[in-house]
Amino acid sequence: MSQEHILASALESLRAGKIVCIPTESSYGLAVDAGNVSAIETLVCLKARATQSAIGLIAGSVSQARSFSGAWPRRAEELASEFWPGPLTLVLPPPCSISEHLLGPSDRVAIRVSSLKLIRDLALQLGRPITATSANPKAQTPASSCEQAKEYFGEAVSYYLEGGMCTGDPSTLVDFDAAGTPIVLRQGPVCIVP
Repeated sequence: MSQEHILASALESLRAGKIVCIPTESSYGLAVDAGNVSAIETLVCLKARATQSAIGLIAGSVSQARSFSGAWPRRAEELASEFWPGPLTLVLPPPCSISEHLLGPSDRVAIRVSSLKLIRDLALQLGRPITATSANPKAQTPASSCEQAKEYFGEAVSYYLEGGMCTGDPSTLVDFDAAGTPIVLRQGPVCIVP
């Protein structure tokens, strides 16, 4: 099956409000259209996710990430320019309207631009970021293979994107204080100097 056909099948599911399993740098993830509130609620129910936990997002480009977040501190712009695409997630103010399920306890959105071109293309062609919550039921380890994700979720997931084994470290997660200084919430492959 060609890359174009794979992308078209995944896009069809996302546009229909369904869940797609995607490879990421660290594990398999569950993707829905980040602008579709109903799809996000379906995803939250599938994972039996705690309501206070944010759902991370993957954008297809820096400009798409900007369109799905509020004002950026200057340091966030610099980090995005230096490390995107790549395993760096920035915690930023949300746009005016966004599903509460995408926000963490600080009412902010966590977003990154993936180093995987296929996943960037998926978000770009959809026209909005996609979710990237890990593909595992509550209390289970994140799926490192497409087969493991299928064992977890079966037909509850509309489409599975095969990407081989995914066993990297989770992305570096960075928030910003009121002065715009980076605060590393989770150390990952990207080392941040404030």
